Amino acid sequence: MTDLLPIGRFGKEARPEAQQALLRAQSLAEEAKHPEIGVGHLIAAVAGDLASSPEAIMGATAYAASDSAQRPVPGPPVRAAIASAFQVAGVSPPGSAGSGVGTRHLALGCLDGPEGRAIADRLGLALR
Repeated sequence: MTDLLPIGRFGKEARPEAQQALLRAQSLAEEAKHPEIGVGHLIAAVAGDLASSPEAIMGATAYAASDSAQRPVPGPPVRAAIASAFQVAGVSPPGSAGSGVGTRHLALGCLDGPEGRAIADRLGLALR
């Protein structure tokens, strides 16, 4: 699973919980047969940091299932959210020193983009 999301590029900058959240986002997309890993999948994977549940967040998304047997790929908004997470954490991706990117940073990165803000607005989400 690690081949699709940029976990390897996280290197030492990502905390284990952030790495697990990326894998969970990929799993959520696979389970729902979505062709792309969206910001909603990533927000659902860090739902605890937003005082919500993965089910509530996925229910607020409008992703369409696909008949394709291909594994979902991360879309540009997810890549932007991950880049934003590095920025929020004060880490220049990749290779910088710092405390690392955690799930809270991933949540903030998701909320930084329009798709994440729309989901948060629909559900009244806020960081804990």
